[in-house]
Amino acid sequence: MVLHKRQPAAGHRTLVLRRGAIGDSICFLPVIDAARTSWPHHELHFAGEAAVADLFEIRGIVDRGFSSEDLQLWRGPAALARYDVVIGDVEGSTVRFDVVVDERDETPASRQLCERAARVWPMPWPSVPNKPRLPRAATAASPLLWLHPGSGSPRKNWPGFAELAEHALGAGIQVAASFGAADEAIAEQLERRLPAAVRRRTGLVLTTLASELERAAVYVGNDSGISHLAAALGVTTVALFGPSSCVAWRPHGARILDFDASPQEVGAIALQST
Repeated sequence: MVLHKRQPAAGHRTLVLRRGAIGDSICFLPVIDAARTSWPHHELHFAGEAAVADLFEIRGIVDRGFSSEDLQLWRGPAALARYDVVIGDVEGSTVRFDVVVDERDETPASRQLCERAARVWPMPWPSVPNKPRLPRAATAASPLLWLHPGSGSPRKNWPGFAELAEHALGAGIQVAASFGAADEAIAEQLERRLPAAVRRRTGLVLTTLASELERAAVYVGNDSGISHLAAALGVTTVALFGPSSCVAWRPHGARILDFDASPQEVGAIALQST
């Protein structure tokens, strides 16, 4: 079911193009909001990673979402000809700017993108919040701690998730753990170490993961796209950072801890919100 479905005026289309992973796309949400504000009567499309595009359409962020591969950008300007406005980093974009986040810049990723867009896009940016947010389908949170031990990169995976799960279960808190397609290695490592009472959620499509995740009271994860998803859904988020920049890639509103944090420390912080 699509949330907040609207009826745009026929004939005019705006395309927001962001090729990248889940976190990259969620950090682009303020730019999508700005596109809606600038051209409120246009049909708004998003092209990017297919799973993210589906999520944005179902949540009513855009009127239509699809894989950027469907654009067939190799065709050149003809690929974008049906759009009145194109926002992205490809040749032929009406609003074109660099979308690669600079980890050396001590500015959050979403703000970096908004500031770059503002240089080439005359609009009242202060009226558009640069906080990535997704509409919620569920309002009531359950006393559930949601863990996402993977990140797509072993060096970004905090090693204490099994112990954290034991700590939470010992305190009487329900625990769920999700693993994506890129998390097979960490899932295998943790399978024998995670307590049997932990509810495993493996291989969920992103729209289903979002629907289940938003019902949790607290989320704990690494520097990953799912941590950005949890924060954008308004779930209390604790994100553990090791080698990557916790300034540039910090999920908005998240409590940031480094890899030196013990499972007991992380648990004490997380359980305060359950």
